[in-house]
Amino acid sequence: MKNILIVILMLFCNMGMAQVLIGTVINEQRDPLADVVVVNKNSNQHTHTNATGSFTLPRTNVKDTITFYLLGFETYTEVLGKLDPETVFEVVLKEASISLDQVILVSEINALTKFADVDIKTDPVKSSQEILRKSPRSYYRPACGRGKS
Repeated sequence: MKNILIVILMLFCNMGMAQVLIGTVINEQRDPLADVVVVNKNSNQHTHTNATGSFTLPRTNVKDTITFYLLGFETYTEVLGKLDPETVFEVVLKEASISLDQVILVSEINALTKFADVDIKTDPVKSSQEILRKSPRSYYRPACGRGKS
């Protein structure tokens, strides 16, 4: 009986340590930001904000490092000081501009190849005629009428 009470007490102690962090993410104009990535660096838990900027991050503890990412905004990181289940955690992200030296252009991707690769995997073909019927008209010309001016 004594062992059962100790196990139950330990379970309640562990449940009391890790809590759920509930919060919202807004911009400087107080508009909610959707699709912000929220990451707990200590537990590797992550989530995204919804359309109203709200998020719920499970298994957070005091002194966990929480990071917020969104393209076009500065990354924000905060170490949790106190977790109060009654309080909603609010984060304000500041806009950040992206310079051209941060953009990488890749010319090796052939859009037709990628399109055909995905299409063939999802809808297999049995002959070359079926491939011609599926490909866009701008990439091939019919054989008839080549000799005419």
